[in-house]
Amino acid sequence: MLFGGWYKLRTATVAVDCNRIAMQIPAEAVVQVTSHSTNGNTLVEVAWEGRAYMIFAVDLMERGDLMTEAKINADGAEEQVRQALHQEVRSANERREHALQWFSQVINDIPSGIPSPDGTDRIRQASREYSHARKALSDAVTKLNNLLVHGTIPPGLERKPVTSEKLNSAVKKAGAE
Repeated sequence: MLFGGWYKLRTATVAVDCNRIAMQIPAEAVVQVTSHSTNGNTLVEVAWEGRAYMIFAVDLMERGDLMTEAKINADGAEEQVRQALHQEVRSANERREHALQWFSQVINDIPSGIPSPDGTDRIRQASREYSHARKALSDAVTKLNNLLVHGTIPPGLERKPVTSEKLNSAVKKAGAE
């Protein structure tokens, strides 16, 4: 088994996380072997969704397909985009929560004693930031849903196509292994 190799699972496969909790990695998931075989060549460590798991080597060999660089670029791109969009949703939600706290603080501070133009401007600024944060969260959730439901990768997050030169070298590497 190749250290660093990428495998696409054909069927769901049992794995164990760092807390020794068993779970299933779903079919169609792409995992990368991150360590050489351990425990008498029966277990290997793989990375999936940014976390480490132990999986039986025999399961990986029987239920997974070794991927060439071209396939990794095609299949791994959606996984990377999905992770990026999940992070965007988390960040947008944090921004919304901070904006809500600020807005609530400004509203609860009424009457603040700040003269009229500055006091109303402060309310407008807090309201505008909260509105922008909610819109950013809505947009992030929409992009993630479009990826998960329709497989649509948002503009700007697509991977550049693999050049024929890279494809030929990947095919030669796969044939040599």
